[in-house]
Amino acid sequence: MRQQLGRAAHVLAVGRVLDQALDRIAREIGTILFRASVHETAPIGAADQSFLNTAVLVNSPWEPAELMRRLALARPAAEQAIAPPG
Repeated sequence: MRQQLGRAAHVLAVGRVLDQALDRIAREIGTILFRASVHETAPIGAADQSFLNTAVLVNSPWEPAELMRRLALARPAAEQAIAPPG
């Protein structure tokens, strides 16, 4: 039971980070025109945590290379926000 509760807590925490990321995309990148359903997937390889995955369609003033650069700058903060304690 602890594992299930811990897993649920992790998914909720990751879900909050996902919502924060989408809010940031809307503020800093452009208007979110469509958001796909969120799917939980198992990790491949080392991690024992599941992942939440989605996709968004965004209307942005930037060309793809600039958009990817801006998204890459935001990635370390997002990864730090969901890193397991330890």
